[in-house]
Amino acid sequence: MSLILRQQKGSKLTISEMDGNLIYLDQIVSGLNYTFVKGKGSPSENGIELQTAYHNAKLLTNLSENNIFTIIVAPGVYDLPTVIELDTPFINITSLTGDRDVILGRFDIMGDPLQIIGGGEDPIEVLNTSPCIVIKTDYTSIRGLVGKKYDSSNWNIIRSAIDSSENYYLPINIESKPPNEFEVGGPYEGVLIKNCQCGPFSFGSTDFMNGSVDIAANFSKCEAGSFSFNGHAYGLYEYCVAKHSSFSSGNSSFSSGKYLNCIGERNCFGSWGYSYGFYKQCEALENSFGAFGEVGGIYIECSGGENSWYDGDLGVFEGHAERCRLFGSDFPTPSIHNSAIILCINGMNEIINKYY
Repeated sequence: MSLILRQQKGSKLTISEMDGNLIYLDQIVSGLNYTFVKGKGSPSENGIELQTAYHNAKLLTNLSENNIFTIIVAPGVYDLPTVIELDTPFINITSLTGDRDVILGRFDIMGDPLQIIGGGEDPIEVLNTSPCIVIKTDYTSIRGLVGKKYDSSNWNIIRSAIDSSENYYLPINIESKPPNEFEVGGPYEGVLIKNCQCGPFSFGSTDFMNGSVDIAANFSKCEAGSFSFNGHAYGLYEYCVAKHSSFSSGNSSFSSGKYLNCIGERNCFGSWGYSYGFYKQCEALENSFGAFGEVGGIYIECSGGENSWYDGDLGVFEGHAERCRLFGSDFPTPSIHNSAIILCINGMNEIINKYY
């Protein structure tokens, strides 16, 4: 008998195949480049087992791009004793099945998992989000991890103020850290986050008003709540979904990554910052794609709600849009050499061709 991987099969594993994998891995707990977290105990016991596995992996020597260690985790609930800080390159954590079935909680949380820790006018600026995982290094990957759902009265207050109905799930964060502090190099270069799901303030800067994180990570098929995928983005985002104010939409954030088939709500894709990336078949609601900032990206077959692509009070456009759809308003005027709006449809259902 051998291990059956979803990537090799090309489709989801059957229950029988997963059972066979568990039996196989139960007999072969670890090897030179992997270990298996069984998750057979209570949620808190499982969490300790997972955190211990990561601690032990950090003790390994000679890890490199060609010598990666993987922690394979069985489906289940894992209530961690504290946040797992991914601070060592070339150690990966992946669900056994590749699906979103490794649920991460925190049994050290007492009371509300989201704390308002200051008296600022905007509580979003002064939050402690109690993440399940914080990424602090280059060259690591996680797959199939899910933040656990919690009741949060503080989040209820915030979501009421922003007219949101979403629940609070523990976030997965990326630490604010200047690029020159990395030993390996690059702003989260070589980081892959795939098929993960978590709550607000995930996958980027937790400070929405200051896009202080440089992120060259790659995200695939991930889902997050409001104020997520923020920071200065330079990586690849494909088939990702988020609630409002996401995808590098904080003040002065650079939305300079490559976005393929991503979906956001209002105030997304560089809304309050700089929408300079490449976007293909992306969707958002009102005030998106640099609506209150600057618009200089390439947009192919994208759709945005009212005031999208508007570039603040200036109403100018410095990018290239082709076969895009704008609901509720008109496209701005191209304002620099080579900027253009081609075969796009505005809020009046008119086909628009505008050139500088």
